Amino acid sequence: QGHAASQYQLGTIYQKGRGVRQDKFQAKEWFGKACDNGNQNGCDAYRTLNE
Repeated sequence: QGHAASQYQLGTIYQKGRGVRQDKFQAKEWFGKACDNGNQNGCDAYRTLNE
C-alpha cells in the first residue's frame, strides 16, 4: 500500500531468507518499490543487488 519502510523490511526479509526462502529477485522488487516511495535505504539496497 505504498508504505516505504514496510517495503524495505520485506526486501530485507527476502534478501536474508528470514522466515521465507531466500530470494534475491523478490528482495530487489521490494527494495525497488521502497525506493520509488522515497526510502533511501531501499535505493541503496536495490543498487547493491544490481552490482
